Amino acid sequence: MKRKKTGLPTLQGICTLPASNPDFFSFHFLRFRFSSDKRHASFGTFLTHLFGPDGGLDFTHMGYDDPKVYELISSGNTMGVFQLESGGMRQFMRNLRPDCFEDVVAGISLYRPGPMRSIPTYIENKKNPDHITYIHDSLEPILSVTYGCMVYQEQVMQIVRDLAGYTYGRRDLVRRAMSKKKRDVMEKEREYFIYGKTAEDGTVEIAGCIRNGIP
Repeated sequence: MKRKKTGLPTLQGICTLPASNPDFFSFHFLRFRFSSDKRHASFGTFLTHLFGPDGGLDFTHMGYDDPKVYELISSGNTMGVFQLESGGMRQFMRNLRPDCFEDVVAGISLYRPGPMRSIPTYIENKKNPDHITYIHDSLEPILSVTYGCMVYQEQVMQIVRDLAGYTYGRRDLVRRAMSKKKRDVMEKEREYFIYGKTAEDGTVEIAGCIRNGIP
């Protein structure tokens, strides 16, 4: 990698380098993302004009269970609400009729290419929880919060660990492979997930579902 001037401020004694994601992860660095969305600044300006320089809203004391908020979201009247303002998302919220914060978070996570295929199942299972089925009982504590649907990468990571005995480091490898759509890696991990993985000296590196008694 060649160092180049980024024009960004740096802390004294700390060097910043531009790097692509593959380079970044190969060095085992920890990545942080800082949002610079204009909405943040606009919202702060709005609060200052409305309540004065001291603000007036204390989000640390606000709950997540106000039914009027979920009624508004369910009505689809969310133009200008970050991540809920597109026509497709507003229709999704009308159909879903979220009544808790988890529904909104899951809805945002589902509304993207690929996971969108699970939207009809998610809505159906929310409205008819008695219809939810699990391939194995071990999946219920992991997927019950999303009505039996696999929505988050964290759920996949917990599944491979709890059912197949993956280490924390190995399950993160699965997460990265999913994120980067590395099909060859996912095919190998699928085999390890089912049948396990044994080292050359015979020691078990990954137990696998079958060895753990999960058919």
